Amino acid sequence: MTVAPDHSAFGAYGFRIVGVDDAYPLLNHVPADWPEIEVRQEIGPGEAADLRVGADDADLALITGGRVLITRQPPAALFAVPVPLTAEELVHPYLAPVASVHALWRGWLPFHSGGVVLAGRVWGIVGGREVGKSALAASFAMRGHPVVTDDVLVVDRDHLIYAGPRTLDLRRSAAKHFRLGQDLGVVGRRERWRLNLEPVADRVPLGGWVFPAWGDEIRVDRCGVTNRLRCLAESRSVGGPGTNPQQLLRLSGLPAFDFMRPKDWDRNEESVEALIEVLESVP
Repeated sequence: MTVAPDHSAFGAYGFRIVGVDDAYPLLNHVPADWPEIEVRQEIGPGEAADLRVGADDADLALITGGRVLITRQPPAALFAVPVPLTAEELVHPYLAPVASVHALWRGWLPFHSGGVVLAGRVWGIVGGREVGKSALAASFAMRGHPVVTDDVLVVDRDHLIYAGPRTLDLRRSAAKHFRLGQDLGVVGRRERWRLNLEPVADRVPLGGWVFPAWGDEIRVDRCGVTNRLRCLAESRSVGGPGTNPQQLLRLSGLPAFDFMRPKDWDRNEESVEALIEVLESVP
């Protein structure tokens, strides 16, 4: 007799996720007592303001059309979209803003950031679009360092990071360089080549921050407190009721590095090795 898996114990970003049965292999096995978010969708031309996050509900516009209505009680997200989303799309990337809002309501801070594990600590890879966050995470993964999250990093009050879905979505040039990833076509706002990630602990302590940028040379420099506070504030994936300035200030006190490297795949290995050497030296 085959026993069906307990789908209630699968999740990401610190939450159990229900309603995406076909995509449970892309989620983490998590404690059954974690808070739940039910994900649903309906077909319709839904319209929303670009962003509205209140104390009990939120209404976010989707760049691909439609909207997502998020409620605190019951904890749920309803996607109103013109074209059905697959369960895999709902899990990544569309789950990220939902989890960000619910994280904010719980007093956690969500950042637009990747995260890699080095010596038992997470280093957040923080930056805007097209600074190579996912490619950098892939470089760590190929060296045996776990990737805890691709594009949203959720930090709780104890500075623990909650693992994201077990996927890493690369851009064309990175997929070609690493010879990795399944071509998904356009998902969300861009083409994606998806790499499935190995399981990782559901919670890992935060060690510090990396702020990548493109430049003419390879440099790994300590980031000043003022600049890291500004970068973190600008990189929050969502803001609204529940944002704790003191928590953001504490997070800015962790070690942080500006990481500059050439936009040249021939120098990728050299640049990543330079970064890892510096991070491994942090007490």
